[in-house]
Amino acid sequence: MLDWLILADDILKVIIAVLCGIFAGQLRESDDNREGVNSHILIAVVACLMTLVSTNTLFREPGFGTFSIALGMGLIGAGVIISERGSRESIKLALTLWLSAGLGMAIGASFYLEVASVVFLTYIGKILFNRLTKSGMKMKSDQ
Repeated sequence: MLDWLILADDILKVIIAVLCGIFAGQLRESDDNREGVNSHILIAVVACLMTLVSTNTLFREPGFGTFSIALGMGLIGAGVIISERGSRESIKLALTLWLSAGLGMAIGASFYLEVASVVFLTYIGKILFNRLTKSGMKMKSDQ
């Protein structure tokens, strides 16, 4: 019976990772850029899966999984930024991909409250930033 509970918990983690990937992808889409939700979902799910594998194997070495995810995301982020020649959009895409990976890792490690806090604060920050920019506040790079 315990094996089924562990399996159900792991499946729930992957489902939550998908939802967090959708959330991070929607942060990107809200800027009139309709690509990348699938990439965000895949990154969140793979980060969750790698965390689950690294914490549930015989040697239980979560540091290896965390290092692998961070290294992979560093390469992906650098590739995105370089391919777009350092544009503001490429940096925003790299940041939301990092968010997806971080949320996926945290879910895989069962940090549900921390994930909920990050999602909530990110959403509130996005709303506040949008209101400030609509009310006339200019970014330094826009002036």
